[in-house]
Amino acid sequence: MSPVRLHWAMLNTDADAAGNSLGYRTASVALRDAVAAAGVEVTNDADTALHFCHPANFEPIPGKVNYLFTMYEAMPVPPEFERGFAEADHVITPSKFCLDLFAPALKATRKRCSVVPLGFDPKLWTYELRRPPRDEGLRGPFVFQHCGAPNARKGAIRLANAWKLAGFAQCDDLLLYLKTTDENGLGKMVKLGNTIFDSRKLPRHDLVTLFHEAHCAVLPSTGEGWGLIMQEALATGLPLITTKYGGQLDFLDESVCSFVTHTFDETTDILGWTHREAFADVGSLGRKMLDVYRNYPRALAKGARGALRMHSAWTWKHAGEKLRSVLEQLERKAAA
Repeated sequence: MSPVRLHWAMLNTDADAAGNSLGYRTASVALRDAVAAAGVEVTNDADTALHFCHPANFEPIPGKVNYLFTMYEAMPVPPEFERGFAEADHVITPSKFCLDLFAPALKATRKRCSVVPLGFDPKLWTYELRRPPRDEGLRGPFVFQHCGAPNARKGAIRLANAWKLAGFAQCDDLLLYLKTTDENGLGKMVKLGNTIFDSRKLPRHDLVTLFHEAHCAVLPSTGEGWGLIMQEALATGLPLITTKYGGQLDFLDESVCSFVTHTFDETTDILGWTHREAFADVGSLGRKMLDVYRNYPRALAKGARGALRMHSAWTWKHAGEKLRSVLEQLERKAAA
């Protein structure tokens, strides 16, 4: 069988532009490079095109076989997903969570869907051996790190509320670092008490440094199609607290992270679409953070197991090889 040839559509190569903006753009570039390294010839004159995008931006290329690689984080999915699936020759998504979300739209359009996970760069997100600041005379506070866009879905507001209600805001040996973004490009870093708000645009290596210097990642998202930042944080061995709902459950469990309890509630987006999301319980967040702080060696052991898991099976190399396998299967089926 001759090598698979693929036109990678909807590609924005400015992968480093937004620091901690880890959505379609960064993942598209990384997966494109990974599948090329796995032996797929990526060329615009290929007969098959893969569109890594939201269905609202999906524009099939006439005369080509068009695959749609997409994801979502809440149920039900918006109407444009069914429209996009109807126009696609095949759908690909990164998680079993998304596969379940897509089931009604896939059934309505009679389309099939393959699962191809995303990955991380093991040369960038390296394992870091951590020690609690209070041990061995080390100076500096115990840092709880959050990273995500400034919206309700990423959970920063609930985290800030938990920080206050648990009494952490009065603890000099604790620090909450909220790394977010500023869509207007006016990012800055502000310290209020023992909380830092950082909306600067950072290059990727600086973002990695923030996680290497932290002691625990707290990422209480209401839903993720995959959860790249959770994957990357865990790859450094960082103890992780998150919600037990979303695509991250493909690679997370209680042996490598701590889950907060959550409740489901309906929200309406700016376009008027109502869906269900999983909101982390503020009290549970505070308790889990306190447990990590008080029992840090146990949390570090979880982080170390998680890092080993990530580096052994969830890198971009693994993702590229999986995508190549799916593409080969689709070609064999089309030729049969």
